[in-house]
Amino acid sequence: MLEFLRKMIEYLNLTRSIPLTSLIRIRFILAEVINNKIGKYRTEAYVKACRELFTNLNQNIEIKSESDFLFKFGQEYQSQSIYQGTTKFNKHFYEHIDGMSKEEENCAVYIDSLEKVKYWVRNIERSNYSLFLPTSPDKFYPDFIVLLIDGRILAVEYKGVYLLLNDDTKEKRNIGELWQEKSSGECLFLLLSK
Repeated sequence: MLEFLRKMIEYLNLTRSIPLTSLIRIRFILAEVINNKIGKYRTEAYVKACRELFTNLNQNIEIKSESDFLFKFGQEYQSQSIYQGTTKFNKHFYEHIDGMSKEEENCAVYIDSLEKVKYWVRNIERSNYSLFLPTSPDKFYPDFIVLLIDGRILAVEYKGVYLLLNDDTKEKRNIGELWQEKSSGECLFLLLSK
């Protein structure tokens, strides 16, 4: 860290020709800029490491039924905001449904209508009882978790058309497909759009 700071001050002083007295006068602003730059470098390094790990994953990885990366129906459901729509869902596992956008509601209507669906839940972000998959910046919580009649778990992520090609969606698709691939047929992943 000290070497990084020394090089930063040296660069500003010698290369950019900013006198040390000027740097001292703006030291609080400079400290904030340096903190932001360090945070940016730290995030970039973390994202790069996660992507490299994702690219070089050991082929022996498997996801088993007792894994943390499976949703267990019957646990608590801590809804953060109650669904206020008018649609009556027949296959949602819990009495209350967590809030959702109109597009997500349309996706839920579609899921609820499928014959092969035993029941489903609106997956709640940042809940201890929700299914999440690891991504480079944080955790990815698919929008819906579905138990199919044949016992398999289906994770569904809904994305608006305008979001389909961004890096975040690509990473979610990749980790979802890897989760499906490594689950020995127990899990499915689907990224839906209009």
